[in-house]
Amino acid sequence: MEIDLENLSKQELLALLTKAQKTISKQEKVNTKLEKKTTELEEKTSKLEEKNTELEYRVKLLERMKFGQSRERFEDPNQTQLPLDVEQAVLEEQEEVIKQE
Repeated sequence: MEIDLENLSKQELLALLTKAQKTISKQEKVNTKLEKKTTELEEKTSKLEEKNTELEYRVKLLERMKFGQSRERFEDPNQTQLPLDVEQAVLEEQEEVIKQE
């Protein structure tokens, strides 16, 4: 529906302008609320994604502890490794001590 603005009186034009301004104001308020809600949902999504990542890590760790080979079940990546390479001289010395007993 198109309105012929040239045939409207000054009062009718002012009423039309006021109505348009009210509509714009309402739409701006709705837009502001929607932007706020969008921001809240984005923050919530981010937190849920972080929680999901943490839970996925825990599930993998528990699966490895339950179903993995025994050497990988209880392996702690923060634990320092023991030097298990024994020099030949030390090994021979230990064998001699064992033979003497």
